[in-house]
Amino acid sequence: MNRVEEVMAELKKKGSEQTRKTLRRHGVTGDLFGVKIADLKPIAKKIKGDQELACQLYATGNYDAMYLAGLVADGSQMTKRQLDSWAKLATCNAISEYTVSKVASEHPRARDLAVKWIKSKQEPIACCGWCTYIGVLATRPDEELDLSEVKELLDRVAQQIHSAPNLARYSMNNYVIAVGTDGMPL
Repeated sequence: MNRVEEVMAELKKKGSEQTRKTLRRHGVTGDLFGVKIADLKPIAKKIKGDQELACQLYATGNYDAMYLAGLVADGSQMTKRQLDSWAKLATCNAISEYTVSKVASEHPRARDLAVKWIKSKQEPIACCGWCTYIGVLATRPDEELDLSEVKELLDRVAQQIHSAPNLARYSMNNYVIAVGTDGMPL
């Protein structure tokens, strides 16, 4: 048995019908075991630093494995191509808005990815872009940020938020909040 099979077997063992029902009610689609986040964290601690395993777990398409991969992966070690793939493979908003954006925001070119994804016609990818940019705002010093670009994105939100689909609207709103609470001059 290889490491992926071992981790998947452990995830399956920790899953429950009640958690699956809860996750489905919150928009999780596709394959899942229904593992509580509290039960994912000890597994993540055991495999932390195994970048290859994180990528293999994400590639399974299983929600729990994908979420776990986001807890383990180091976005600074990933290529832009890998992160693009993760954004495209995201099976639900929890993965695109939290898992992928958290990992992508660790990448040195996170801002570039965020701007590219924001322009996507695919709602989950656009949401991932907004959330990645939020991560950039939260983790980069103000002097590294392009305040004119941040302002342009605020203007974009003002123009598009009322006609945007619900999940994109939610991510855009979070972007406005992030700009307002980060202590930047804007």
